[in-house]
Amino acid sequence: MDIPRPWNLRRGRVGPAAYLAAGVVLFATKYAIDYGVARGVFGRPWSLMEYLAPGQAIVTLLRDTEDRWFYLVMSAVALPYILVGLSLTIQRLRDAGMSLAPVFLFFMPLGNLFFFLALCLVRSRPPLATAVDEAAAERLAAAAASEGATDPPVRLGYREWEPNPALFPRVPLLRDWPRDATASALLAILLPIPAMVGMVLLSTCAFRDYGWGLFIGLPFVNGMLAAILHGMRVPRRVGQCLGVASLALLASGVAILFFAIEGLGCLVMFLPLAFPIGLFGATLGYAIQSRPTPREARWRVGCSALGFLPLTMSAEHAIAPPEPVFAVTTTVEVDAPPAAVWRNVVEFGDIPGPRDWCFKTGVAYPVRARIDGRGVGAVRHCEFSTGAFVEPIRVWDEPRLLKFDVTENPPPMRELTFWRNVSPPHLDHFLVSNGGEFRLVALDGGRRTRLEGTTWYRHHLWPAGYWGLWSDFIIHRIHLRVLNHVKGLSEGGR
Repeated sequence: MDIPRPWNLRRGRVGPAAYLAAGVVLFATKYAIDYGVARGVFGRPWSLMEYLAPGQAIVTLLRDTEDRWFYLVMSAVALPYILVGLSLTIQRLRDAGMSLAPVFLFFMPLGNLFFFLALCLVRSRPPLATAVDEAAAERLAAAAASEGATDPPVRLGYREWEPNPALFPRVPLLRDWPRDATASALLAILLPIPAMVGMVLLSTCAFRDYGWGLFIGLPFVNGMLAAILHGMRVPRRVGQCLGVASLALLASGVAILFFAIEGLGCLVMFLPLAFPIGLFGATLGYAIQSRPTPREARWRVGCSALGFLPLTMSAEHAIAPPEPVFAVTTTVEVDAPPAAVWRNVVEFGDIPGPRDWCFKTGVAYPVRARIDGRGVGAVRHCEFSTGAFVEPIRVWDEPRLLKFDVTENPPPMRELTFWRNVSPPHLDHFLVSNGGEFRLVALDGGRRTRLEGTTWYRHHLWPAGYWGLWSDFIIHRIHLRVLNHVKGLSEGGR
């Protein structure tokens, strides 16, 4: 009989205890080496958060020449650890009798922590029983039913594992989990909702964080739980698990909207990120529920992942990294000389109501601009639909450059909701403008002008790269609203 050992390299199998020990040792040694290289060789800080944001390092490799060598060296240090860790993960999946499909989660920021946790909790594949034919399988099912078990032996590509009534969970809900696919799916969709709503409140209201735990960990665990619960009684196909996970994500989003925790606009922006992450979690949940294991073992893995989620949120809160600064530049060409354009850049009257669909979703939009004084030290007030930006002038180079700081920021949007008032924490200084400028370049001998508007801003939303796509898009639309208004005024001779 093939009884798996904790570490059996000859058969390409690694047990859960050995996998946990290897993971801890590899991470500890890698962090020590990374910290030594970063501090000792490059004189740079190194944080645990660096492992959650590899995408930022890739962007830096392509964009920032001065940091390129640093990230190239750190990537070279990481390569042997990646190869060893990937090999151990494949062996752990084989030992657990799981599909190799979720191995790609090894490379997923934060999701790989939940993947590692699940592989440390899933036991080795049970010993293989004697092969049986279909008639023997029916006899085993009848015998199990007479002993109080209602589940037949599970047939999943290798020989039968007889159900053991003594291992069935004592929790009534799990013991009586419906076999019907529709009833099972409904429970799998609805049961995670209270936990998901509680986690959102913990992250946003208690920690006041909109980070990796909220935007990556939460949908990952939601999809994983839905898949595990759906396969609690009968192993489900991968398509069924992915479908239930998608509906579970939608149901959690509706609950967050119903309880006035967030508005519709933010949820819509989150969906393109949440759905792929949730489906990745569902892939892991499918692999766990598809192996022949007692229901309480699957339940233990799901509850452990759910319990691990607030730990990741609290750890992220304790070692939160500094937010990056982004810049957005928008350009229009104006059929008017720079002097005429300058007058309308410094201040302008009411802009007609917005036609852009972006501003009809609740995003703040510029209304007018006025200035107190002239030259450096003057204060410009750019009034938006939600309040005014206060912009002390730092550079006054008429008619070429107007540069300013921003000392006060209004809320970036009004949440679209059916409730009277929804004010989630991210409306308060989570998207902040640091400063901006208008640059005027004379064209065609001074008869025309290229007008460039730039905003420097930062936000406290992670992954920063994903949310930067949305904020860049919104700020670009704001720029266009102002620049096109200035263009119309200047070309009209005002």
